[in-house]
Amino acid sequence: MKQKLLIIFVIVFLSSCATHKTQVFKSGGENEDPQKKISGVSYLIEEVDSAIQRNLFRKAAETIQRGLRISPNNAELWQRLAIVEFNLGNYQQAEQNALRSIRFSSTDGELIGRNNRLIAAVRELLE
Repeated sequence: MKQKLLIIFVIVFLSSCATHKTQVFKSGGENEDPQKKISGVSYLIEEVDSAIQRNLFRKAAETIQRGLRISPNNAELWQRLAIVEFNLGNYQQAEQNALRSIRFSSTDGELIGRNNRLIAAVRELLE
């Protein structure tokens, strides 16, 4: 059951990576929504997604940590870290990172949905 759930989760994640749109960093006014800017980490997110797709979870985690030093409130990075922790079997840490991603995600419904699916998968595994 755990393996089946893991396979389903990985498929859902990979399909969401394929639709991830990299945002261009724009220096703008103070009224601009900070979630619409990626503070220099979009290339790291692409690197992380590539590492995850190749099952290089330790490499992905190292890249995410670099990104979080640059942008500690980046919801996309926290969500990727949740996925990496999930795949490494660190389910409670995965849930905590997904919750952190939700907290930083503002109004990004797609990202919140991916995090909620990960949290549900973790809770099902830990039952």
